[in-house]
Amino acid sequence: MNLSSLENKAYKIYYEPAGDGDASIIAELHTRSWQRHYRGIYSDFYLDEQVEKERHKIWRKRFAERGNDSYIIKAVHEGTAIGFACTFLDYDQEFGALVDNLHVLEKYQGLGIGRQLLGRSAKWVQKMDSETGIYLYVLDQNLLAKSFYQRLGASMSEILFFDSPDGKKDEVIRCSWNTLELMEICGI
Repeated sequence: MNLSSLENKAYKIYYEPAGDGDASIIAELHTRSWQRHYRGIYSDFYLDEQVEKERHKIWRKRFAERGNDSYIIKAVHEGTAIGFACTFLDYDQEFGALVDNLHVLEKYQGLGIGRQLLGRSAKWVQKMDSETGIYLYVLDQNLLAKSFYQRLGASMSEILFFDSPDGKKDEVIRCSWNTLELMEICGI
């Protein structure tokens, strides 16, 4: 499906690059997603008291410093952003472009929005550098996300350890794809 919008269950979803004024919107989506999906993984104190301020700071900086090596795409329903993906080109010599964030509000999950965001990110990577792959990291405890990436044919690595924003060690799995194959799986 290579459409600029997706009709599913009476929702009309549009996909567009995030603009310079979207840092707060993206930060809010990121915050809400983490508060919903990382409860029990990250501390309640971090999720309730720190994550919002931290995500806003990070997204203001990312938007201020972004260049041609990053791509932020958002899904929009009725004028409101409901999901986004952020990708960095040539992030890793072996694995290629990093999808650093992929989040869809809970109400809109299951409509193919995450698939579209990931596929459109792969399309951007393919356009920018047809020789590179695409990958992301998923928390090992995030079973729904792991299942989603497995359904999309991700090649999954062993468990890796990263410092988490709340001061612990995260157990993550690298999910990687060939961009053309991912585009095909996602219907792009």
